[in-house]
Amino acid sequence: MSVWSLHYANNYLQGKYGDGEEVGLSVEKMWSLSEAVRTWTFSNAVTLEHPPHKTIRKNNAVFDVVVSDHLPFWRRLEKGKWEPGTFTVLDQLLTTDSVYFDIGTWIGPTLMYAAHKADICYGFEPDPLAFRELECNLKLNAHTAWAKNILIENKAVSNQNGSIVLSSRGEGGDSMSSTILNRSESQQHWNVETTDLVAALSPLAGKNRHVLLKIDIEGGEYELLPAVSGRLKDSGCDICLSLHPEIYLKSISPDISDGVSSRLRARIKLALMHWHIYRMMPHRPRTKDGRRIWIFREICKCLSGVKPEKDWVSAKIWSSGN
Repeated sequence: MSVWSLHYANNYLQGKYGDGEEVGLSVEKMWSLSEAVRTWTFSNAVTLEHPPHKTIRKNNAVFDVVVSDHLPFWRRLEKGKWEPGTFTVLDQLLTTDSVYFDIGTWIGPTLMYAAHKADICYGFEPDPLAFRELECNLKLNAHTAWAKNILIENKAVSNQNGSIVLSSRGEGGDSMSSTILNRSESQQHWNVETTDLVAALSPLAGKNRHVLLKIDIEGGEYELLPAVSGRLKDSGCDICLSLHPEIYLKSISPDISDGVSSRLRARIKLALMHWHIYRMMPHRPRTKDGRRIWIFREICKCLSGVKPEKDWVSAKIWSSGN
């Protein structure tokens, strides 16, 4: 690949590209230009026909991603500093016969990783900015065999087909968009389509296929899971679940100046929600590092204000033992 060569003399920086193209500016102006190009590229790369990209390597998975303001995230992922437990779960549970549902796909880190291992991968991401970057990332990998295993939808997952309001504290695209944020704490809103989770799973019923659901939807799990509890429990799916109790508490008790009784009612509601989610799991849940979830301990945490376990894995092969 052609690269720039730089030559400096008398505070003048001469840049020459591999194909012979040249540009010359003072060091100050060249630095200013590089910063402007970087900012413009981060903001517009996903709209380009041939966007600049970076190759990411995670364990045995290799994929290209668009150069955007998420580059620091991708560096953290490569160094094992972003959700290492999630990748351990994917490594242990996914096989070439698995069907993987990535609910809350964001820009595709776990979806693209899982596609190297599973037979079919479905990704659901309602945030329009995140989805645009997800599409761009998949387009960059369209030539690979694993990318052909992926199907994506710009939808939220719910207990029915329809629509719902998705909100973000910022401009969106940052993995933090949620369907339960209060209007007072959000800056951006979208009316997004929803797809019925159980209907999406129904074609797999009775086919003896291993199914893994990864659910990470920024508090929306507290509305989704109770609504599909009976049908999901009977499905026998493995589930990798991220809980966001702090977002849920804020949604049901938004005013921190509320009295003690109001805050206590909110914590009781949170504890009951954790109990309900525990009861609906198809298999006995554990943490991502294999520790058993003791639900009465989690209820006590909810009631006392201690942070409960946020990552639950309900997997058949993990459900036995102490």
